[in-house]
Amino acid sequence: SAGHSIAAGYGLATPAADCWPSQLRNVWPNVPFRNVAVNGSVSCWDATVGGGTLNGWADFLQKVTRPTWGSLVPQPAGSRNAHSFMWGINDLDTLGYLNPTPSIEAHRTIICRARQSVFCGESDASVAFGTGWTTVTTTQYNSGSAFRTCNASGRTVTITVPAAYKGTPIDLLYILNGSDAASVAVSVTGATTYSTTHTLTGSAQCVTGTYASRNGITRRLTTLNAGAHTITLTFNSVSGTPGFNGWGVEAADPPRCLLPNAPRQPNYAAQAFLGVPFVPTDASFPPWNAALQALTQEFTDGRVLYLDLDSVFNKRPEFFQADALHYSYLGASVTAQECARALSPEEVYGPAQPLDTDDVPSVEN
Repeated sequence: SAGHSIAAGYGLATPAADCWPSQLRNVWPNVPFRNVAVNGSVSCWDATVGGGTLNGWADFLQKVTRPTWGSLVPQPAGSRNAHSFMWGINDLDTLGYLNPTPSIEAHRTIICRARQSVFCGESDASVAFGTGWTTVTTTQYNSGSAFRTCNASGRTVTITVPAAYKGTPIDLLYILNGSDAASVAVSVTGATTYSTTHTLTGSAQCVTGTYASRNGITRRLTTLNAGAHTITLTFNSVSGTPGFNGWGVEAADPPRCLLPNAPRQPNYAAQAFLGVPFVPTDASFPPWNAALQALTQEFTDGRVLYLDLDSVFNKRPEFFQADALHYSYLGASVTAQECARALSPEEVYGPAQPLDTDDVPSVEN
């Protein structure tokens, strides 16, 4: 599980035990569990924001790693592995409901990493850079320990996909800041002949202004046949220093990824007091949540799930703490209950156990 302070249990008596991911884990007590939620984090922030304590996508890529092709080990079957992601209200407060793009880009990158069985970074033998690339050694806004940038058009990257490739989606990871842009011509030869263009526009795809941050931009190739391929990326119309981090292969049986939406709150006094860039209103949530739902529909195998938590919460004060922002123990319990229903891996773990509270109301109706 990954996300912001609500997923971390901020304000609860025992945050690590009472947060909704931990309560969800209690439904299947024998399942390995890890919660990497960070108080105050935003999905589209890198590790330079807040002194490196508030990062979202970059933190996830550093904590959730994948082997390279040469050391490939099978990822657990999707029915035995699940991820949940909750950054909604922090992203909405930071970006405003009219600007979901940076959040959607970060979420796509995070989801793709969760689904990957392989990730080959910029130094992998399968990745060959032409002239004119600069290596940036860092772990603050990338996967692994480095990525590469270019500052002129015509720069190329060549990816060699081995014959053992089984035809699952291939993910290409670009790194941008707000001043970067490029039009990347993608040419695929080998078992499949295919071409497309990836438009990178940092001013739209990254957080700019006070909380300026690099973002991970993932583009998926979903129509390739099994077998060997050569993928050539040619960066055109370059401005700034757009970067390339590497490529990944999604598992044939990917894990479930659950995205609960952002529920409307009883009031928004907490955001006004905190001075967030955009104080939401009830009207902010439908378009924001619709963008999140549309992202889940990009993944056509049914393994990326959208949870309409807003309909369950329905602005009920008892589901929130006194600040009307963070979830109460009851709200966390209901969230765990709804996530368990959405994930429903009974075929692997057996029937879910009742949550440890007598106060969870029925939400069947």
